[in-house]
Amino acid sequence: LFDFKEYSWKPLSSYVHGGIHAVHRHSKGYPLPLLAQAIRASNGVSTMVGMLLVILSGERSQSARILQIQVDFGDCLPSPKRQEA
Repeated sequence: LFDFKEYSWKPLSSYVHGGIHAVHRHSKGYPLPLLAQAIRASNGVSTMVGMLLVILSGERSQSARILQIQVDFGDCLPSPKRQEA
């Protein structure tokens, strides 16, 4: 979530509030790396929501399905970050 906020907060706020990013991208187009990053970030948030739904449902055994999705579709998700000890 921290990475998502760091890289997405200002551009997304600009889009929502009709800022320069929306005008610039409309006229110049979207670079492919930016689109790929946005899709990965969206997919990452979706997997976190999926895991939250598993937790809230009380069916913890379903968490294996979310973990398997992360393995199967890892190339479509943000790169995992190692936590410092």
